Amino acid sequence: MTETVEDLKSAVRFYHNQADYYKEKNEKLKKKASEYEIERKDFVNRLNKIYELTVSDQADPNKITQIHELTKY
Repeated sequence: MTETVEDLKSAVRFYHNQADYYKEKNEKLKKKASEYEIERKDFVNRLNKIYELTVSDQADPNKITQIHELTKY
């Protein structure tokens, strides 16, 4: 009987450790996804600004400089 109890305790410890491992891995992935989302939003904002600068009909030499600054990454 004690052998079965020890086996159960060992199994519980193993699965508890597995749950902790995957919980930590999940938290790291969520953090990484959040970082990627911030990067993606920044990229979209840059593209929108470049689009706004290229769409207007006015010839402005400053626009080329602004576009150049926006494309530096």
